[in-house]
Amino acid sequence: MARKGYGQIFGEAWRLYTRNLKKTFVIALTLLLLIFLIDAAFLGLSESYRTITLQQQSATTQFGMDQNPFQQNTAFDESTGGLAGNLVGMVTGAQDTQPPSVDSSDSSNMDSDELDAIMKQQLNTMFGVLISLVVGLLGGLLTMFTVVSLVNYYHTERLTHVIQTLKDSTRYLSSAIGLYFLITGIAIGLNIIAAVLGNLTMSFLPLAFLVILGIIGVAAALFVYWVFGYYILVIDKTGPMEALSTSYSTVQGNWWRTFGYVLLTFIIIGIVGLVLTFPVTILLVGNFLMSGTITVQMYLFQSLYSTVLQSLILPFAVAFFYTFYLSLRDKNSE
Repeated sequence: MARKGYGQIFGEAWRLYTRNLKKTFVIALTLLLLIFLIDAAFLGLSESYRTITLQQQSATTQFGMDQNPFQQNTAFDESTGGLAGNLVGMVTGAQDTQPPSVDSSDSSNMDSDELDAIMKQQLNTMFGVLISLVVGLLGGLLTMFTVVSLVNYYHTERLTHVIQTLKDSTRYLSSAIGLYFLITGIAIGLNIIAAVLGNLTMSFLPLAFLVILGIIGVAAALFVYWVFGYYILVIDKTGPMEALSTSYSTVQGNWWRTFGYVLLTFIIIGIVGLVLTFPVTILLVGNFLMSGTITVQMYLFQSLYSTVLQSLILPFAVAFFYTFYLSLRDKNSE
C-alpha cells in the first residue's frame, strides 16, 4: 500500500468530520461548556480568583508588553490544563500575581491594622492562585476526556446519542487520567529544569539560550513521539505506558513527517481560529482601551465564544490525528 500524503489524509479526515459534525459538535460542546461554567462559577464566588483572571487577560491583551519567558504559556497551558505554567511560575517566582513581601525593617512602623490588611491580601492572592490551579486542572481533565470521547465516537460511529458516547467513553477514563498526569508531570519537570538552568546560566546569555533551546527541543521531540497517546489508548485499548510506547514506535522512522504534518495542521487550524476570533478580539481590545481593563462581562463573552469555536475546531483536529494514526499503523504493519 502506497504511503498516504498529507492531502489524502486531510481529505479523509475532513469527510469523517463533516459526516459526523452535528454529533461531535454536541459531544465537544457538552464537555467544554463544563469548563466555561466552572470558570464562571469561580469568577462569581471568589474575588481573588476574579482579580487574578482579569489581570492575566488584561496583560494578554497588551500585545508584546513585558513578557517573561518563564511565565505561563497559553498554548502549553491548554494541553496541560494550566497547571504546569502556574506551578513553574510559583517555583521560579515569575507569577504576576505573587503577593507583595513585607519588609521586616518596615514592619515595626506599621500598626496592627496595616499588617492585618497586608496578610489578608497575601492570603487572598494565594487563595486565588490555588483556585487557578484547580480550575486549570479540571479544565485540562475535561479537555482530555473530550478528546477521548471524540476518538471513541470516530472509532465506532455506532453510538447514536451523546450520553451514550460519554457513558461508553468512561471505560477509558482511568487510563486516560493516568496518561494525562504522566505527560503533565514530565512537562512540569521540563519547565522547572528549563527555569532553574536558565536562571543559573543567566550571567552567560549564550549558554542560557542554548540550555533553554535544548529543553524546548526535548519537549518538542517528546510531543511528536507521544502525539498519538490518547488515540492508541482508545483504539488499541492499552494502558498509559503502553500507549506512549506504541506511539513512540509508530512515529519512529516517521518523526520528520509526523512533525511536518502536525505543524502544518496546527498552522491551518490557527489561521482559521484567528479569522473566526477576529471580531471578538476587536471587541476585547476596544473594551480594554475604553476601560483600561477587561470587564467580567467581556471576559465571559469571549470565553463562551471561544468555547463554541473550540467545539467546532477540536473535532476536526481529532479526526485528522485519528486518520493519520491509522495510516501510520497500517503502513508499519505491512
